Amino acid sequence: MKKLFMLFIMMFAVLGFVACNNNGGSDVEVNYDEQIAFPTNLRIEGKILKWDAVAEADGYIVYVDGEKVKSVSKNEYDFSGLDGDRLVFTVVTNAPRGMQDSEHSVSIAYMANKTEETAAMKLAVSTSGLPLSDEFAEELVNKGMLASEFEAMVDAITTMTETEIDGPEEAYTAIDTMMESVTNVEAVISAFVKTMLPDLIDDQIASLEDDKEYYQEQIDNGWDYYGYCQDRIDELDDQIQVLEDLKDQIAASSEDVVKTILVVMEYIMSIEEMVTADLVTNIPNLSETSSPEDLNVEELVLVKDEIVNILTQTMPTQSELVLVINTLNSFVGLLETVEEVQISELANPEKMAGTMLLSFEAYLKFIENFDLDFFTKLKAIAISDDSEAMIQAQVAILVITYFDDFLAENEELLDNIEAVYTDAEKEEMFNDYMDMVESYWAENEDAPITEVNFLSFQKTMALKAIFEEAFEDLLDAFVASEGEILLLIAEQQDWQDTFWDQDDPVWEEHDYFSQYYQFKIMDQAVYLLNSVISGRSQDDFIEVRGLFIDAYKEFINEIVPDATYTQVQSLVTAIDAFLANTTEEEYELIQSLAAYMDEEDVFLDYANAFETLYSDDYDAIYGDDSNYFQIAFAFDVYSGYMTSGNRANIDVLIDEAGILLATSYFTQYNLSEYPEIAKDLLDYIDTVDNEVAGFDYTNLTTANKTRIDEILTELQEIVMPTV
Repeated sequence: MKKLFMLFIMMFAVLGFVACNNNGGSDVEVNYDEQIAFPTNLRIEGKILKWDAVAEADGYIVYVDGEKVKSVSKNEYDFSGLDGDRLVFTVVTNAPRGMQDSEHSVSIAYMANKTEETAAMKLAVSTSGLPLSDEFAEELVNKGMLASEFEAMVDAITTMTETEIDGPEEAYTAIDTMMESVTNVEAVISAFVKTMLPDLIDDQIASLEDDKEYYQEQIDNGWDYYGYCQDRIDELDDQIQVLEDLKDQIAASSEDVVKTILVVMEYIMSIEEMVTADLVTNIPNLSETSSPEDLNVEELVLVKDEIVNILTQTMPTQSELVLVINTLNSFVGLLETVEEVQISELANPEKMAGTMLLSFEAYLKFIENFDLDFFTKLKAIAISDDSEAMIQAQVAILVITYFDDFLAENEELLDNIEAVYTDAEKEEMFNDYMDMVESYWAENEDAPITEVNFLSFQKTMALKAIFEEAFEDLLDAFVASEGEILLLIAEQQDWQDTFWDQDDPVWEEHDYFSQYYQFKIMDQAVYLLNSVISGRSQDDFIEVRGLFIDAYKEFINEIVPDATYTQVQSLVTAIDAFLANTTEEEYELIQSLAAYMDEEDVFLDYANAFETLYSDDYDAIYGDDSNYFQIAFAFDVYSGYMTSGNRANIDVLIDEAGILLATSYFTQYNLSEYPEIAKDLLDYIDTVDNEVAGFDYTNLTTANKTRIDEILTELQEIVMPTV
C-alpha cells in the first residue's frame, strides 16, 4: 500500500499543470476581440511574395526568418531589395479596430538555387531508406529546408533508434540530440500533411473496401445470417465516407492543419528544450523511492517547482489556442458523423482560449499551494503507524484544507474566469446545450423526461450562485472542524476491520459500536449541514425548493398514475397553494431545527448517553429499557426545540396540509381526520414534555418507566380512530 501511496504522491507532484506567473495577480494576456484570419496561399513569383487577400484586413505585416521587415497595404511584397540565398517568409494580417491581428501564416521559402536544391533533396530523400516521395522532397524545399539539413535530421533519428539506451539520462540525451537536429519542423509537418497523409487515408479506405468485398462474398454465398454482413457493409460505407470527407477537409484547410500541428509540436519541443538532465534524473529517483521514510520532500518540491516553471515559460499564446480551436471547429461536422450526435459549433474561440489560459493559471496557483509544509505533513502521515483508513482520511483532510486556502486566496482570479463570457453568451450556450439534451432524450426510450423547459438559464444561474456559496460555507466548516467527520468514519472502519478479523465475533458488540459511531458521525453531519443552512436566505430556500417543485410536475403522472387529468390538475394547484402559503414557516422550521440539532449537540449527547448505558452491557441495547431511554431522550429533544414560535409554524403546516388533503385526488383515501389528530397529538405532548424531559434518561426509575407507559397509552388512544 505504501508503495502505491508513494506513486500517488509522485504523480500528483510531477503531473503537468500548465499555468502562468504567480505574483498574486493574473499575468495572462487575453483579448476577447475577434481574431482576423491569417493570410493563405503564399506564393513567390520572381521576387514578389503574394498571398490571397483577407477580408476586412487593414494591411499586412511581412516577416523574414522570423523578423518583421515590412508593413504593406496590399497582398503582395517585393523583396528584390533583400539579400540572401534562402529567405523564409510568413505574413500576419493587420486587423482593423475592434479585431485582433492574426496568427502568422504558414511559411514559404525563396531559394536562389531552388532547382539544384530540389534535385539534391530528392536524392537525399530517395537514399534515406524512408518511404518518402519526390513530392515530399519538393515540399521540404518549398519550406526552406536544405538537403544537408534533412540528412542531418535523418542521421540523428537513425542514431537514436539504433543506439542501445540504458536509463532515462541516456534517453534524454538521445532525444535532446535528435530534437536539436530538427531545424525546420514546419517543413516536415507540411510535407507529411500534403503528401503522406492523403496516401495513408487512401490506404485505410482500400483496407475497408477489402473488408466490404469479404462481407459481400458472404452475402452472395447465402451466409448472411440475420443480416449481419449487410449491417457491417453499411457501417464500412459510413467509415469510408468519413475518411473521404476527412481527406477533402484536410485538402481544403491544409494550412490550418499544418499550423495547428506546428503549434502542438513547437509546444512539445519548447518543453523538451527546458528540461534539464537533473530533472530527468530526479523524477525517476523520486518515483523509485520505495519507502515514505526515504522520501526527500525538499527534492520533491524542487522537482514540482521546476516542472511548473517549465510549463509557465512555454505556455501557448491565446492566438495559438484560437488557431487550434478554429481548426477543430472545422472538423465538427466529421465528428457528428462519427459519433452520431449533434455537436454545437465551438462558441467564441477567443473567449474559449482566454478561459483556457486563465484556467491554466488557476491550476498553477492550486499546485503552488502544495508547498514544503504540505509535503512534510504528507510524509509524516504516510510514515505514521496509523491504519490505512486513518491515513486516507488524514490525507483527504490535508488536501481539502489546502484547497480551501486556494479558493480563499484566488477568489479574484476565479471570478475573472467566471466573467469571461457575458450573461447573454452563457444563456445562448446553455440553451444550445439544453436543446441537445432534449433532442437526445427524445430519441432515447429510457430517458427520464423529454422536456427540460422548467430548468431555465436564469433559474440555473440563481441555483449555481446558491450552491457555490453553500459549498464554500461547507468547506470552511469542514476545515474549522479539522475534518472530524472523516476521522470518525476512519475510526469506524478500523473498528469494523478489527471486528471481522475476530475468530468468534460478538454480534451484540457489532450492533453497539455501529450505532455509537452512527450517531457521532451524524453529529458532525448536522454541524456541516447547519453551516450551510444557516447562511441561506429565505429567497435562497424558495429558489432551491422551486427546482424540486418544477421537477415533480414533470413526474406527476408517474407519481399518481391512477388519477384523472382533472384530479392531477387539482393536485398540482393544491400543492402549489400549500407551498406558497407555508414558505415562511417551512424556512423558519428548517433553520431552527438545524441550528438546534447542531448547537445543542443532540446526536453527540445521544451517543454519549448510549455509551454510558451500554458500553459495559451490549445485550442491554435489545431490552425494554432501551426503548424507555429512546423515548425519554426524544421528549428531552422535543422539549428543548418546541418553542411557541416553532409550534405556531407547525400548526400552519398542519392547517394547510388539511386543505391539501381535501383536494379531489386525496378525498378517495379518507385522510381528512389526520390534521386534527396531528394537532391533538402535539397538544397532548405539550402537556407532558416538560415532565418527561425532567427524567434522567441515563438512569430511569421504575416510576419514570411507568409514567412513560401511561403517556404512550394516551398517545395510542389519540391515534386509535385511524387504526
